[in-house]
Parts: sequence; C-alpha cells; structure tokens
Amino acid sequence: MILIAVIKQLSWPAGSFTSKRKREIYSSKRYPGVYELQGVPGRTKILIHAGNYHENTEGCLMPGKSWGVQADKHYYVGNSRKALSEIFSAISQSEQINVIITNEFDR
Repeated sequence: MILIAVIKQLSWPAGSFTSKRKREIYSSKRYPGVYELQGVPGRTKILIHAGNYHENTEGCLMPGKSWGVQADKHYYVGNSRKALSEIFSAISQSEQINVIITNEFDR
C-alpha cells in the first residue's frame, strides 16, 4: 500500500486532479522529473516528491509506506523514496495521471 501525505494543513478541497510530469520546469537535482498537480483551486506548484517530515514540504504531496505522529505532534511518512520509486515505476510511461485527494484515511 502506498499513501500520499501532505504534512501541512490542506489548503485545497478534496477532489480529483490532473497531474502532468514537469521535466523541463521542475527537473532539478533535488526533484528530477516530478509531477505537478494542476487545477487545484487557489494553488500552483504542488509537486509529488519524496520527503518524510513537515520541513520537507510547503504543501506538496509526499508518498510513503507508513505514517505516524512524532513527539512534537507533527506527522511524518516513512519509506518515502521507496514509495515514490514504486509510483514512478507504475506510471513511468504516462505523461499525465489523475490524483484523487480525500479527507479520510485509515490508520
């Protein structure tokens, strides 16, 4: 199971969003060939990239194989690079994917 977590309060509604690979604009050593969610009301530059803690994002989506709450009450995701690798392997031939955001999750 792969979950995608946003370790920051969501600033957009739940829904289905298009995501396109951004090879030219967002390819860098830090985030090579990442995907960007598009059509999110009031938001731009929401990327899907690896990260484990709230310090690793400013509202982007970070995949993980597990999640939890730290002693300081911040959420984290575990095995983010592995989850991202699995996602990218599954969609490697796609230039566009659909991402569904919900406000519900199971522990």
